[in-house]
Amino acid sequence: MSDIYIDGAVYRRADEIREGDRLDLQGDPICDPDGDRITFEFEFCEVSDLEIESGPDGKVIVIHTQHGSFGLPADHLVQVDGEQVREG
Repeated sequence: MSDIYIDGAVYRRADEIREGDRLDLQGDPICDPDGDRITFEFEFCEVSDLEIESGPDGKVIVIHTQHGSFGLPADHLVQVDGEQVREG
């Protein structure tokens, strides 16, 4: 797994997300495009399950969290909890 560090934040490709990962979806261009999901402002989304599906544009990763399910392109970068990465 190769995490990507950008401006002090840690990102992971959608196809490298695993069950139990804690994601910061606030402001994510796919999961929170308007930046108005209030629950994302105050807590991480923990991945409880995920699926890999084939779509017309390639592989789609569907992540299931306590705040809903989201379909992401495999190469989409998602911010992960930096503490989780350090706990590793």
